[in-house]
Amino acid sequence: MKKLLAFLLCFLAVPAFAAAPIGTPIPSIQSGAAESSHVLKATPGLLNGFSASSGATSGYVMIFDATTAPSDGAVTPKFCYALPASQTTGASWVEYPVYFVNGIVIVFSSTGCFTKTASATAFFTAQVQ
Repeated sequence: MKKLLAFLLCFLAVPAFAAAPIGTPIPSIQSGAAESSHVLKATPGLLNGFSASSGATSGYVMIFDATTAPSDGAVTPKFCYALPASQTTGASWVEYPVYFVNGIVIVFSSTGCFTKTASATAFFTAQVQ
């Protein structure tokens, strides 16, 4: 009985939505033009993966648990990746997507991981649920 109760309690802690089963198509979102940020999802959700490509400017790709991009200045991203000029970086969490409580926002900044200086020179693509 204790094992059954423990098993059932696991499901009570799961968000109201769950990751799409393996093999189910996941919506892809992409930039329409070079930009400094993109709201991937303005409500709680899962990030399955992303890629970001830079133009002539090197910088940092930051991902925030937020509904809008933060103002320039001091920030605390959930993830941060260095991105050299004219390069692409990305990450994937297909089997265990990352949960975001508020929303999912991706940003390209020309300064370090803890200081945002928007640079509208990036292309983003991401898969969210």
